Amino acid sequence: MNKWTKMTQGMDQLARKSNEDIFLSRTPSVVWPSDVVRNDVTTNKNSDSNQILKHVLTDIASRSTVHGISNIVSSKSIYTRLVWILAFLACLGLVVYQLVKIFVLYASFPTQTTYKLGRHSDFPSVTVCNNGYAEYDYSYTHLVENMLVNCKYAQVNGSCETPSSYVSSKYGTCFTFNPPNYLTKISGLHGGITLELNLETHQQRNIEYGMRFTVHDMNTFPFPFEKGITVSGGDVGYISITSRQIKRLGGDYGDCQNEKQIYGRIYTSKACSQLCWEELLYDECSCIDPDLDSLLWQVGNITGSNCYNKIIGDPSPCYLRARELYLSPERRNWCDCPLSCRENIYSLKLTRHQWHTGPNVRLYLDKVCEQIYNSSPFSCELASLYSDSFREAGDNFMKVVIYLQDSAREIVEEEPLYQRSQMLADIGGSLGLFIGASVLSLGEVIEVFTAIFCRRKNSHQTNSN
Repeated sequence: MNKWTKMTQGMDQLARKSNEDIFLSRTPSVVWPSDVVRNDVTTNKNSDSNQILKHVLTDIASRSTVHGISNIVSSKSIYTRLVWILAFLACLGLVVYQLVKIFVLYASFPTQTTYKLGRHSDFPSVTVCNNGYAEYDYSYTHLVENMLVNCKYAQVNGSCETPSSYVSSKYGTCFTFNPPNYLTKISGLHGGITLELNLETHQQRNIEYGMRFTVHDMNTFPFPFEKGITVSGGDVGYISITSRQIKRLGGDYGDCQNEKQIYGRIYTSKACSQLCWEELLYDECSCIDPDLDSLLWQVGNITGSNCYNKIIGDPSPCYLRARELYLSPERRNWCDCPLSCRENIYSLKLTRHQWHTGPNVRLYLDKVCEQIYNSSPFSCELASLYSDSFREAGDNFMKVVIYLQDSAREIVEEEPLYQRSQMLADIGGSLGLFIGASVLSLGEVIEVFTAIFCRRKNSHQTNSN
């Protein structure tokens, strides 16, 4: 082989290598026929899966119970389909608007008030105070056993229990009866409680002889000064009771107190407010408000003077500062005293006439001296009354009958105005009116989501293979 032949062969080899490099540079990867076939199969499978999903969704929509959807799917004309789409969207907007109004109304927890008649379940407690001590003389205390001559329930002698007593800042000794509940079945004068009382006027400096009566729920604070009624000495008084029970819902429907107690007594809004003021006044000034029958005095055994100047009767500077503090916004928020969830409101009406007159007064005086003081008339504590006129002696005694005017009472009750059942009915009505949907339409929604989920799951498995 000559030199020229060898050179020619070398150039041919170099050309072939260059062509191979150019081909490889233009073709970054080699696609084998099997790969092309596999990709075509995957694409076909995905396409088939989409077609199946589209067919399933179209089938569900064509038989949907929701008005408008089937018409949108089945319409052949694009204009008809557009009209149905706009109509459906308009109705869907109205449904959303109605649902928002329904939920807002339900979330506001509206109430309505109903009035009805019901029987009394409990006879109220009766608190009695001697009105002769408008300015209390702390040197003397009336004893219940000296004041109570006779007590009867439903005209039955000896049926009363011993009353409980407390010391009032305005009236001195007061005592409370808790009559049995069977009295609620006997309305009128033949029911209730009858009291014969000895006022012990010989121990009093006040010429306004009489007794103060008030009724209230058992184990609540009495307010004889503000809610009581006075029967004068020498009279027979008939006090009729009418009541109204108020029931409040509380919770989401309003703020009311149900189970709280104050100093071992059942909560009332009035007692809470008064105690809030009294506690502030006593902490600031160590005195009590003379315009109130002190509740702290009843339960706390406090010893405080009158907050008013005894000479001129004006409030002390400390009292005025405490009052300004109590009325400040910060203190008002601190004194949180909502209304009771269940409350009985009592109204009293008094009719009266003169009791013992003439010689009958002396006979009754003899009875009281023997029964109460265990002494003869002339050695009795009431002996000074024998020298008084019949009218003056008669002012030392009184008789009172306290009874239910009627066995029925008015019940005022808060009730939910918009309850959950009504809300569900309104939701169903709105969905049915505008788009024809119902609870069973949820099955179609579940069916749609199931079809989409299955398609995605199958597509994922296909891509994995």
